[in-house]
Amino acid sequence: MLDEDAEVLEATYAAWLIKQFEFEYCNECGGDTIDHVAGPDPLGNLHAYCKPIGVGERVEFVTGRNAKLTGTVIEVDRDRLRIVAEGDSYTSHWTLADVTQRSQPA
Repeated sequence: MLDEDAEVLEATYAAWLIKQFEFEYCNECGGDTIDHVAGPDPLGNLHAYCKPIGVGERVEFVTGRNAKLTGTVIEVDRDRLRIVAEGDSYTSHWTLADVTQRSQPA
């Protein structure tokens, strides 16, 4: 019985998550349904939690000169990312706040 309840709850969370990102992206991470996990918050309400950005993930980010670039994450250290920008041979450190959107897989 517990497995059936867990499956129903998981399906409910998935349906809720799809509806949340039907017409917009997340204000915090720029992601959509695949970039989030649904679960209850401390008050028992459903909340969409951003998945952490991982090594090898392609992201769009903003440089200090407000240039928007796309790159691949090669290292994650707490709230700092090391990203190789496309077309560049150097790497730079960026904070999670600099990432504007996760690139969708091709």
